[in-house]
Amino acid sequence: YGSWPSKEVLEDKLEPVGITVVRLDCYKMETLARDVAALGLMLGEQDRAWEYIDFYKGYLALVDSRVKNLEKPRVYIEGYSDYKTVSQGASGHEMCLRAGGNNIFADQPIAYPMVSSEDVVARQPEVIVKAVGAKVMTSGYGVTDTSAVAQQRSDIMNHEIRPGWDAIPAVQDGKVYIMAGDIYSGPRATIGILYMAKWFHPGEFTDLDPAQVHQEWLQKFYGVDATGVFVYPEQ
Repeated sequence: YGSWPSKEVLEDKLEPVGITVVRLDCYKMETLARDVAALGLMLGEQDRAWEYIDFYKGYLALVDSRVKNLEKPRVYIEGYSDYKTVSQGASGHEMCLRAGGNNIFADQPIAYPMVSSEDVVARQPEVIVKAVGAKVMTSGYGVTDTSAVAQQRSDIMNHEIRPGWDAIPAVQDGKVYIMAGDIYSGPRATIGILYMAKWFHPGEFTDLDPAQVHQEWLQKFYGVDATGVFVYPEQ
């Protein structure tokens, strides 16, 4: 992260012996192009860096153009821990906005607030997106079994586990989705945004296949195939 470790840990110890410290985040969408361009310059790969930037920004521009005048559904984004959500300053919040959603907890004073089950019910989200950390190994690259993510989704929709959630529109309409941490935040968030856009506005993105874009991206820039469980369900 650009702000961690502290200046005392890095610059104060390394720069006196001639080691330059360059601080990049590489997970914030608003500064990602700048960070990738800086890496391209330092590594002598400017053309490749801009090819990478143009690729993901082209898809973001496509989403922006289609959602800008649409009514925004109310969305609850849940992070890796139950009831830990996102607000301004968090990548999940920005993803929600870029995909044409209205984050129901955008008014919270910190980036990653804890909320209560009752708070979520009261705000009546129309779509729920639950992010699952890569370390859990129930989703992401190399995972082929969807039973774990299917169970996570079922638990979220189970009013015995989450009392009162059967009164939430997203649960009633089945608009509850699981997203792997592998496409949540950072450069990979572009793929997550494409999935979110299809979930939030399915009629506007019938011609877009996020899984195909993911595959193209990995082959084009990394030379690998996108095998794994990245969202559940896709539609």
